[in-house]
Amino acid sequence: MWRCSGALGVYSPVLHPSGCGIHIWHRRHPSNRNRHCCPAARHQVHWNEERASGLLCCLCDWISDRQGQGFTMLPRLVLNSWTQPLSVLGLQMSATTPSLMFSFKRFWAEHCIQNFLSKARSLPCCFWPRSHPCLGWYGKCKHELLVEACRLYTKFSARPSSIEAIPFVIEKAVRTSIYGRPGACYVDIPADFVNLQVNVNSLKYTECCMSPPISMAETSAVRMAASVIRNAKQPLLIIGKGAAYAHAEENIKKLVEQYKLPFLPTPMGKGVVPDNHPNCVGAARSRALQFADVIVLFGARLNWILHFGLPPRYQPDVKFIQVDICAEELGNNVKPTVTLLGDISAVSKQLLEELDKTSWEYPPESKWWKTLREKMKSNEAASKELASKKSLPMNYYTVFYHVQEQLPRDCFVVSEGANTMDIGRTVLQNYLPRHRLDAGTFGTMGVGLGFAIAAAMVAKDRHPGQRVICVEGDSAFGFSGMEVETICRYNLPIILLVVNNNGIYQGFDMDAWKETLKFQDPTAVVPPMCLLPNSHYEQIMTAFGGKGYFVETPEELQKSLRQSLADTSKPSLINIMIEPQATRKAQMESSFVTRLECSGMIWARYNLSLLGSNDSPASAS
Repeated sequence: MWRCSGALGVYSPVLHPSGCGIHIWHRRHPSNRNRHCCPAARHQVHWNEERASGLLCCLCDWISDRQGQGFTMLPRLVLNSWTQPLSVLGLQMSATTPSLMFSFKRFWAEHCIQNFLSKARSLPCCFWPRSHPCLGWYGKCKHELLVEACRLYTKFSARPSSIEAIPFVIEKAVRTSIYGRPGACYVDIPADFVNLQVNVNSLKYTECCMSPPISMAETSAVRMAASVIRNAKQPLLIIGKGAAYAHAEENIKKLVEQYKLPFLPTPMGKGVVPDNHPNCVGAARSRALQFADVIVLFGARLNWILHFGLPPRYQPDVKFIQVDICAEELGNNVKPTVTLLGDISAVSKQLLEELDKTSWEYPPESKWWKTLREKMKSNEAASKELASKKSLPMNYYTVFYHVQEQLPRDCFVVSEGANTMDIGRTVLQNYLPRHRLDAGTFGTMGVGLGFAIAAAMVAKDRHPGQRVICVEGDSAFGFSGMEVETICRYNLPIILLVVNNNGIYQGFDMDAWKETLKFQDPTAVVPPMCLLPNSHYEQIMTAFGGKGYFVETPEELQKSLRQSLADTSKPSLINIMIEPQATRKAQMESSFVTRLECSGMIWARYNLSLLGSNDSPASAS
């Protein structure tokens, strides 16, 4: 199995007895178009949980031009091994990264799963696409339970019928994962195949598939799109992660600079054109979206991150030009004026050639540019004012301002959390494509440390000395914090920044926490969004041999970050205490924000009613 997957040019893993192991074959310096068939150097990583290995697979192609491959023994524990691979496969499909997930199943594990499903059938829900009655076992399962479950989350899901069929199934999985819109594939290997003996001469290995074909948009559609762009009064380009995956940075940057067009990157589209480019209007994001009359989407989906392309965030008559490799994505939520189906790098080059036919550029001194620059200036001034505040504890902007000052330009930035991720993406800049990794479309918490390890493994082999900075909220860190042991075990010089506000969005300081506990048991009065104040997360790092810092002032933050960047011999964790009630600067009004604020007020009133109820110790006395 390892032989046929290696021959097909994928990251080749090996099973670990705990079910948490992965071998990766890292491809050195691949060319852009033949990056799926190159010589390799192999590394090995063993994880504390199954999901983290899947996260590495998810990021392999994103940061190293190679699709990843992961193995797990499903399951050690039913809940742990059943739910986590499915969540990872969903994340991989959402992130549109080509990756393969394999599993070896044991009879006792499948029996436990079937037991669970027999109970689930009594619930008012539709869990399976078809029923799977399994009553007599005798050593192996008669039905492909995991194959059917994973089919919902993958481009291809299969179980080889024999050892001889494995090379052909894997070849199809590899080909399917990289052709068209990239995504995850799942191959289920029966456990009895591991010890089964066959004549080696009966095995036939398949050759590596051809590189993915490059599709181009229809000439008439390109001509129409160019005409719409030329006639736009208030144009805007939105650069999504699809553009980053397609390696379209050269063509899109030329499009931005040659025609003086404003652009806005999505979170993982940051760096396709550098964030410090004068045409980047990220600091005026809401204004740009709300008043643009023509928007060109380069590999960006009109999902919740872009407010579904609907009013009031957009003009009712805004014209969308949608560039995507996936036909099914065209027209989702909003009917586009023009659709350009094809490889984003190739299509953007077609647009350049069409626009070059006439002498045209968008006026850099237009009223639209003036409006955007004024809004950018005012927003940047507001952020700078927040960052310059000397009061303690620090706020988010103060922290990120000092972090941004010291970050290397070529570092990988991994980020997850609530306000930590949302505010961080506006302050921490990216200058290179595919160097920002975050929770993505699903907002999946727990991805941070797995992503950071993936980036560090690739950087270690391809660009020694390149740093990985993992910016975590305190709650997000709790989802996968024990992977700190994995980081220390492999001595990966990752710098973890835990922005600690004692909660999710907001928490309590120590005085408020102690005051709250005077009234009732914590389970009755502590809001679910609050965490234990002043938790020393840095001690987790020091417990495993890394360096830990507990900082409360800008000077301590600057010093600890400077020391961490200078030391490439071991990982570091900087636990940064900030104001528990710190939040982002004032945002554009919307009904959704209003509903969130109302929910917070309802919860606060609920707590106040508890504190004043007859059940409280104060009232009882």
